[in-house]
Amino acid sequence: MNGAARAVYVVTTAALPFFIYAAVHPIYVIYVFNPVYYWAATAMRVFMIIAIVEVMNAGISNVLAGSIREVGLESVGAFTRINVWGSVPSAVYFGALAALMVALRGYGPQDLILAWSIAYGLRFITSALINYWLLPKEAKGAIRPYLSKVALWSLLAAALAFAISPWSPPVKGLVGSVKVLTLPGLAFLASYFALLLIDKDFRFMARSLLSGIIFGGREQGSVSPSA
Repeated sequence: MNGAARAVYVVTTAALPFFIYAAVHPIYVIYVFNPVYYWAATAMRVFMIIAIVEVMNAGISNVLAGSIREVGLESVGAFTRINVWGSVPSAVYFGALAALMVALRGYGPQDLILAWSIAYGLRFITSALINYWLLPKEAKGAIRPYLSKVALWSLLAAALAFAISPWSPPVKGLVGSVKVLTLPGLAFLASYFALLLIDKDFRFMARSLLSGIIFGGREQGSVSPSA
């Protein structure tokens, strides 16, 4: 269970910088596709933050499914309960979206897409909370210590994203945007992952992965989380 929780943590922290950088500088992401939609920058921020919740929720769902499969025939009732609760996030999404669309009737596209991003976010936040609530006590205990660490790395990534901003205004098109973002983006990622290597859990998983690639998994057992 600890290994599964660590895997969720490592995947989330590895994905964090990409979503955080896009959330801090959303206009650059929009310019890659079409600068006409610059007005959707605030909604883009919300979507990028929710993407982090989606990654965590996917990991928690896998831990939940794995913990239930371990109990054999007793898992039938648990899977039924998961299926029942699984409909709640969709109900929250459609209910919130309908309420917001009615409340914002007559407003412009900027407000409507922001409302959509909020409803979308509520769906995944609700799903993550339900999946965490359904976890066995042992699994909750394994995941809980990593939640504060994810929050800490998110704040650090945001601070780095503000400190290492793109060095020129956004330009139209994919090629131009790549040129503008390449150097500051690489500097940001290098700074983030250099700091992330301080974390023993991330270091352990990175060494295990490299060991699997180089030695075909023959020496993975020799790597310890305390290394």
